[in-house]
Amino acid sequence: MRYLLGFALFTAILSPEFGHAGDTEYFRHIIFDNSLTPETYFYSYAQASGSSSIEQKDNRLPVENGNFVSPPNALRLHWRSQADGGWEAEVRLLNFRYRYPELSGRNLYFWLYSAQPIAADDLPRIMLSTTREGLQVAEFPGSFSDPVPVGKYCGDLPAARWVQVKIALSEFRTASIYDFRPQFVQNVIFLQGRADNVEHTALVDELRFDDDAGSLRETSPQLSAPKNVTAAGYDRHVEVRWSQSTIRDWIDM
Repeated sequence: MRYLLGFALFTAILSPEFGHAGDTEYFRHIIFDNSLTPETYFYSYAQASGSSSIEQKDNRLPVENGNFVSPPNALRLHWRSQADGGWEAEVRLLNFRYRYPELSGRNLYFWLYSAQPIAADDLPRIMLSTTREGLQVAEFPGSFSDPVPVGKYCGDLPAARWVQVKIALSEFRTASIYDFRPQFVQNVIFLQGRADNVEHTALVDELRFDDDAGSLRETSPQLSAPKNVTAAGYDRHVEVRWSQSTIRDWIDM
């Protein structure tokens, strides 16, 4: 099946009328749902120091294409925490023209998965920043929060099961000289936790702000991933082909 959707969808996102569409509300909540690039996530940053390590390529986080909550992919954190080092992995908000400047919701939600069990104390810490450069807050009124342990909010991570983590935004207290205003978050940062000197791998998907009413998985239609997707670029449009899903699936998203 062939649909000339790519250019139309791209134009819709960039047009003023997009601000009146139902997707506007979606982007008042979502921080990460999937990556357009299959190997690394463009809007990410990862680095390590000392003997600690975090998997990255060109300082970007790798993408997991074989296991996810929302198709077609998730983010992969593969780390080793050492006492003489540290690591961080940043997931940055996707910015585009006419995106509403504030996020909406009282809680941070995300999904975690590991093929092997991970003890709560061995999971990373997490912090939020209103700038896209992590702890660098030279410009006013940039601010960032104190890191909190992920394991405090999900407990031990079981093997081979997706677990949704919920953290109230009130748990994130300012660690900078300015007040921390979570609605202006630009960056979610995972940080080294306990230095257990063991390699761990965890998948992360559907980072979002929301209220207590529910998560994206509970409120959105469940869509199957398109298969055999190919795209060809022309002067004024992109031709996208796939063998699964319907045009209504894409419009309803």
